[in-house]
Amino acid sequence: MGKMIKDTSTSHERKLKGKATQDQVERLIKDKMPEIANDISTAAISSHGEDIILTAQAREKLPYSIECKQDERGFSKVYRAFQQAQNQATALASERHVQPIVVIQQGDQRPLVAMDLEHWTDLVMNAANTNKEGTK
Repeated sequence: MGKMIKDTSTSHERKLKGKATQDQVERLIKDKMPEIANDISTAAISSHGEDIILTAQAREKLPYSIECKQDERGFSKVYRAFQQAQNQATALASERHVQPIVVIQQGDQRPLVAMDLEHWTDLVMNAANTNKEGTK
């Protein structure tokens, strides 16, 4: 668990760090998918709902609900696992770049995948382009 929030200043500081993560995700998606740049924004600090807000047009190209979390140490096990996956991918004698991913599962919950954000946006763009080509 992270540090307990003891005052308004600490709460606001944490919210600003979370907002910075949202802004990074928004910026990367806009850079990778400029055709939806005007149809994507971030939620205001402390608002309920999705962190990355998409119009209906953007949701057609990016059919995801994006929640952003930022924690100084709370995800350290996932990052260590990702570092292990990166080290293993680097050690492979492969002519192709191998992308590291981490599959996590807690109890009887559905498994989740952690991967590099930029790689994820590349996957989304490739899928969108493939779908677009298939409809011509």
